[in-house]
Amino acid sequence: MPFLDDAAHYPGGHASAVYLPESEAAVAAVVRESARVTVSAAQSSLTGGATPQGGVVLSLTRMNRIRAWSEGTVRVEAGVVLSELDRELRRRNL
Repeated sequence: MPFLDDAAHYPGGHASAVYLPESEAAVAAVVRESARVTVSAAQSSLTGGATPQGGVVLSLTRMNRIRAWSEGTVRVEAGVVLSELDRELRRRNL
């Protein structure tokens, strides 16, 4: 089941809810209201670190926007996939 394991496929992942916020305010609300939070993004961990052991899952997959470009700097949201950022950097010859 999505969000209950990572690339390590560590067994026994369980959570009472999965949240998919689209803003920093929504992330803050989940963290404020939850006693135990497992943050999930690409789920590429090979250690089982993204496998929830109770509490809620906070998935950052919808926070995937590139926000701002400036001289030598780019501001992205936490769920931006690195290959997509790399593609955009190449497109801009950076």
